[in-house]
Amino acid sequence: MTFKYIATSIFALATGLSVTSFADVSDKPFTKSQIKIVEEIVRDMIKKEPAMIGEALNKFIAEQKAAEKVKAQQAIVDNKAALTTDPTSPVLGNKDGDVTLVEFFDYNCPYCRRFHANMKKAMEKDTDLRVVLKPYPILGPDSIKVMQVALAARAQGKFEELHNALMAAEGKLTEEQAYDIAKGLKLDMTKLKAAFKSKDVLMSVEKSFLLGRALKVGGVPAIIIGDTLLPEAPSLDKIQFLVSEARQKTADSE
Repeated sequence: MTFKYIATSIFALATGLSVTSFADVSDKPFTKSQIKIVEEIVRDMIKKEPAMIGEALNKFIAEQKAAEKVKAQQAIVDNKAALTTDPTSPVLGNKDGDVTLVEFFDYNCPYCRRFHANMKKAMEKDTDLRVVLKPYPILGPDSIKVMQVALAARAQGKFEELHNALMAAEGKLTEEQAYDIAKGLKLDMTKLKAAFKSKDVLMSVEKSFLLGRALKVGGVPAIIIGDTLLPEAPSLDKIQFLVSEARQKTADSE
């Protein structure tokens, strides 16, 4: 936390202004004379009202988080088509469902595997739920290769079957292990390996990476339901609540 943030927060609190609004008009660097004046005022305030600095900073942090949430929701709105209708992204559940859940995932992410179990239960309980998967292999080269094997299975109509099997695997997966699992599911290995580096497979991963950066997705799993981005795996109850909320918002807007 810089001195300017502290000073801005205290001034805003003392004057009753919104911290973020005050910060908007104070983006330019302070001059040396301004810094000296501010320092004197802030020191005097701290001496007279020591609790004010903590209150000011708490207010500043709260307003910053609220502003970030609004930006995140707007980013989701701005990228809605890329999130929900991109043909390079696999779709599970009801393809014509009235609520879409989007998941950024990596097969080598243990939290993604745990979330997968909850997501499957959610789809079983809600036959109108549509799930769009965004390949986001951020955990190393093996994750990228495994993702390509899975996406290559789409050409044979076997993606969901292989996806479920990979999510049920234990330990770190490699390309070779992914092929072994695919072989066990009776996929045509010649066709699978031919599709491994296909344009469709590579484009699916690339577009998901670009979309993730636009939405500032920093980890997996990252879940989007309606206009809400969850940076961690939600419970089954949480999924059902957010789906119901998104469904209600849609109904209210019609």
